Amino acid sequence: MYLADWQSIVSQLRSCLDQASALLSGVPEDMALAALLVPVALATLSKRLMVVLGSLLLSATAFCTFVAPSNSPATLAIGIYLGGLFVALSGIVTSRKARIYRDELAGLRSDVNQLLHSDQRRLLTEIRSGSIERNESVSTTRVSKDSPA
Repeated sequence: MYLADWQSIVSQLRSCLDQASALLSGVPEDMALAALLVPVALATLSKRLMVVLGSLLLSATAFCTFVAPSNSPATLAIGIYLGGLFVALSGIVTSRKARIYRDELAGLRSDVNQLLHSDQRRLLTEIRSGSIERNESVSTTRVSKDSPA
């Protein structure tokens, strides 16, 4: 039952791809190259190297498939393989950056905790010295009240 549904989807997909292929065959290569570079140009606006490289890889694969449709299985296989490598490398870079940020955040938290602790000690010292000074001033005022003037 599921296989029959899948076959109908594949046949509809093939007819859509055939129609798209007929439309694209009339497009000049210069215009196709310009259209394929639009995603790369938009990716450069993100100012992220991995996004630009990924977009460039996909655009190059699409262009090679457009220029030489007879080699499209090999072109797609190479493009998909390189895309997989790209995703893996991107994951490694992202993981390392995240680790660097976590370590930096842990260092900043440690610095804040040290500052809070030292500020608490300073405040406690001020409170203790203030209470000692108040006790001394209270005792001197008692002495001055007790002593005849």
